[in-house]
Amino acid sequence: MAHDLQTKGEPFRVVLAIRSIDDAPLLQLLPLGCDVEVHVSSDGDRLDLAGLLSGVAPGTAVYACGPRSMLAEAASWSFALQRAGASLQLEHFEASEDTVAAQHSDSDRPFRVTFARSGDHVTIEPGTTILAAARRAGKVVESSCEEGYCGTCETRILSGTPDHRDDFLTPEERDSNETMMICVSRCSGGELVLDL
Repeated sequence: MAHDLQTKGEPFRVVLAIRSIDDAPLLQLLPLGCDVEVHVSSDGDRLDLAGLLSGVAPGTAVYACGPRSMLAEAASWSFALQRAGASLQLEHFEASEDTVAAQHSDSDRPFRVTFARSGDHVTIEPGTTILAAARRAGKVVESSCEEGYCGTCETRILSGTPDHRDDFLTPEERDSNETMMICVSRCSGGELVLDL
């Protein structure tokens, strides 16, 4: 991302919060001359995330990745950043404990999925994902984490009500029921029609 922004001549800053300097192999991968701010907590220089995010200028796109606790703190700033005219994108390295627990439920029931582009129908049994069923049906669907936190398999819903079990969509996006993460989410009714 840093290389792409530098190539395009876009201004950016990298803020890296690490436990020790040994935890910073990414520093060697950054383009020469980019603006880097490093906080090493073992040296007593812990990142003040609230201070950093409270000073974000309008039009700034904030991208954050890291451990759950840091991302939870960053997510708490989402509304304030939006009001300031900035945006926030979070990338998780793992699904939250609540999300993992919700993905495997003894109360799961089979449901039907229609792939609108072909008209194909499949039944999704408990323990099977829509993503796996789509691939078995010959659909090409990109995915990455397959745990509901990256957003790569986000799929548009044409009808039906999803049972959202991801960490990617905001509460507002979930309420809209326009898209879902087919790697983990299921159907809260009997059928979904997806734009696949």
